[in-house]
Parts: sequence; C-alpha cells; structure tokens
Amino acid sequence: SSELSEAIIQKASKHIWGEERRCPGVQRVFLELMQNTNNHASLNQQGEKHWWATMSPVSDEKKVTFAFIDYGVGIFESLQNKPQENKFFDVINKVKNVFDFTSNADLLKLLLNGDIHKTVTGKYYRGKGLPGIFYACKKNKISNLIIVSNDAIADYSRNSYRKLNNKLSGTFVYWELNEENINIKDVA
Repeated sequence: SSELSEAIIQKASKHIWGEERRCPGVQRVFLELMQNTNNHASLNQQGEKHWWATMSPVSDEKKVTFAFIDYGVGIFESLQNKPQENKFFDVINKVKNVFDFTSNADLLKLLLNGDIHKTVTGKYYRGKGLPGIFYACKKNKISNLIIVSNDAIADYSRNSYRKLNNKLSGTFVYWELNEENINIKDVA
C-alpha cells in the first residue's frame, strides 16, 4: 500500500523538516516489508499473515522512529521451507557451500549484504528485498536499522549480528528517519 506509506511519510517529514518531503528510503523499507510479508510470511498461502507498523515522532528531536512487525514464520523458517520450483529452494545448503557460517545471525548478515542473492542467482541484486532495506540504511536514506527474525538480530549501526536465546516467530524491523537522512524537498 504505497498510499499508506505516503501518508506516514508526510506526517514524519512534517515533524522533522516542518514541511512534506519525499523520503525514498522510508518508502522503500515499507514497500519491501509489506511485500515480504505478503510473499514469504506464510508457508501455506501468500497474503495469509498480517503486519503492524508504528511511527513515533520524538518530541524533543527532529527524528521519527518506525517499527514494523509481521507474525509470520520468520526469515529463516521461510528460507528452509521453499518449494522445489522456487529459486531459493535449498538455499541454506547452497550458501554453506560458499560461505562459512555457524548461526542464523551469520546468515542474516549474508542475506542483508546481498550475498545470498548472489549465490543463488549468480548475480548481485541490490535493492531486492532485505538487501534493499540494508542498502537504504547504508546510503543514509534511513538510520539505525535493526532486524529481528527467528533467533537472530542485526543492528546495522553497531555492525552487530547476534544469535538470540529466545525465538521470535515472525520478523521485527526498527528504523529511524532524521534531518540528516536523504530526502527530496519538492514533493509537488
């Protein structure tokens, strides 16, 4: 729903800059997360799982925080259960042949960097799914990206990827927008 994310971005940009601005990083994150939830959150049927999003202006700062959660199966459960006709079928074993990793936290880092897309397709796909979200943060279109899925957490700002003791069935994503992030002033 690009209309929903546009309305959220209008409110966020008014809080930060006092006027509406286009924020392509925030738009990209919302669209990727909504699409991922629709296409990958359920093992049974596309569109079966729902998501929730929040936007919270920080009252004493020119900053807005965002949180998005889906209650699907999570990234790694989804990857492990791809059907044979899917390009990501058996992807974890394919990645093990190329990269040395010991946990889903390591695998999450490979996924966000686009290494899994490259391993599966032979090409580097910037801007596809989770690598596109990671790239938006890397290019200063959003800030402070944190992703939690299954038993792994990635904190881009701290370059931290850790295995969790508890498991989240689903995916949680947190990010911020502030006055230093890339935006487009003319929205008319």
